[in-house]
Amino acid sequence: MRSLGFRERYLSGNQPDLILDFPSFIGLATLNLTIPVIGKMASRSDLLQTAQSLVSAYNSLDIEAIMGVRSADCVNIILPASLGFQTMNNEEYAAFFSGNLHLLKDFHLTVHDTLIDEAARKVSMHLTSSATTAIGDYSNEYMVTLHLTEDGRKVDRFDEFADSKYSAEFLPKLYEYKAQTDKANL
Repeated sequence: MRSLGFRERYLSGNQPDLILDFPSFIGLATLNLTIPVIGKMASRSDLLQTAQSLVSAYNSLDIEAIMGVRSADCVNIILPASLGFQTMNNEEYAAFFSGNLHLLKDFHLTVHDTLIDEAARKVSMHLTSSATTAIGDYSNEYMVTLHLTEDGRKVDRFDEFADSKYSAEFLPKLYEYKAQTDKANL
């Protein structure tokens, strides 16, 4: 009895196709079935590089660089829900973040730990941030999970767990300052 054969070959460019060879029952003919393999699977290195690119973009406070690491359908979820943030698509997140950039000076994220799940295309990071604001120093702590595209080069979903106690105390004061400043500039 013959076994089922598997082999991979490259039919066009670098796009792999999986070739399955099925021997016939009488051994006179072989059925060759070609199944295209769609896209390149993300490697651990791809996933880590994308996560590092996102951290670098935030450290530069460059909204174009931040948005450039996100897929066209990316959503941002700031958790826990008790903080009152809604899920934001790219347009909403860009408006939210851009509207607050001027409040932060010398913003810096520090990565303390990174966990990578290649099969699920997820990167989780423990981060802390520091910045200077008009109402005092800002420092927060986060656990983020990045859900990445199939090739690992873009973020499809960004789950951000912030320090809820600190956020609930500091952010209302910062937003009140912003509202007063915006009103004074009218």
